[in-house]
Amino acid sequence: MTSVAVIVPPTDIVSIDEVRRHLRLDDTREDDTAMAFVRAALSHVDAPHAKWFGRAIGVQTLEWRGSCFGLGGYLRLPFSPVISVASIKYVDGGGVEQTLSPDVYEVFDDRIWIKPGQCWPAVGFYPDAVRVRYVAGFGTVEGGNDVPDPIKVAVLMHAATLYENRSSVVLGDAGSYLPHGYEALLLPYRVWA
Repeated sequence: MTSVAVIVPPTDIVSIDEVRRHLRLDDTREDDTAMAFVRAALSHVDAPHAKWFGRAIGVQTLEWRGSCFGLGGYLRLPFSPVISVASIKYVDGGGVEQTLSPDVYEVFDDRIWIKPGQCWPAVGFYPDAVRVRYVAGFGTVEGGNDVPDPIKVAVLMHAATLYENRSSVVLGDAGSYLPHGYEALLLPYRVWA
């Protein structure tokens, strides 16, 4: 069994100025509320809370936890894109935590490959014997934001819907539910594994 924990929450993918322009706000009185709606909209698609999308959007530090390194020569990290791997720790058969040397593995996209001539170390029988801490999201190691525009627009659209309709049902419109067309903007980026 595996799990993923958020160690450092995702960075904002849009600035308050972008939010104000999208919502057509002329002043700063609603900034906190508007950004709260952006974060709520982002939580609908950002990993690991929104498993349906399968990606990390804002740059964040995650920790994958599992009972073993996996079968074969690689370990696949969920919630790509993976920017970097900070550390790989494991508990050996004696119950002592060890850190796997970066000389033993290579990172390609969302996979950690064991190098030729190397093998995964033996681990103790613990549910979270292996822990991989990594940075993921649409960004750079230096902290830049590289979120594709369709994802930004989708999050802004969802935030605008929440901002303009502060309940889940539109009153006076025969009780219809709000449309979620923004998901169409997200589908090309969804991980279908």
